[in-house]
Amino acid sequence: MTKMTSPDPKDTLLLYVSASRSTVSAALVVERTIECHQKHLPVYFVSEALLGSKLFYSELETIAYVVIMASRKLRHYFEGHRIIVVTSQPIHDLFHNREASARIGKWAMELSEFYLDFERRNTIKSQVLADFIADWTSLPSNKKPQSRPG
Repeated sequence: MTKMTSPDPKDTLLLYVSASRSTVSAALVVERTIECHQKHLPVYFVSEALLGSKLFYSELETIAYVVIMASRKLRHYFEGHRIIVVTSQPIHDLFHNREASARIGKWAMELSEFYLDFERRNTIKSQVLADFIADWTSLPSNKKPQSRPG
C-alpha cells in the first residue's frame, strides 16, 4: 500500500492525468530528493466515471476535463500550490486557443485563478499511477484486481 505525502506550502506539485473511454483519473505528486535521488511521492489520487455527454468528448477534451475535475476535487491544493500538469497532449494550446469551443473557454476561465503550468511528459514514473487508477476504476466491480498481501 502506498503512503500519501503531505506537501509543504512551498512545494510545486505535479499533476499526471489519464483517461480511458469511460473513466478519467489524476495523480497529484510532489517531487522530493531522497537519498540523493529524485522521487515522486503521491499526494492524492482522484478519478471519475464518465457519464452522459462526457462519453462523447474528443480525446483532447477528455484530458482537459481531467484537469478541470482534479482542480474541482483538489481545490485546496490548486489554491495553495503551483501545479504543473504533465501530459503528452497539447492542453496548454487548447486552453489558450481563442477559437476553442464555449466549453473549453469556460474551463480555461475556471483554471485561470490557479497558478498552472503545462509540461510535456518525458517520464512515466507517476503516469503509471494515473493510468492504473483509470484502468482499475473502469473494470466492472466483480472484475477488479484482487489485492495481494504485501
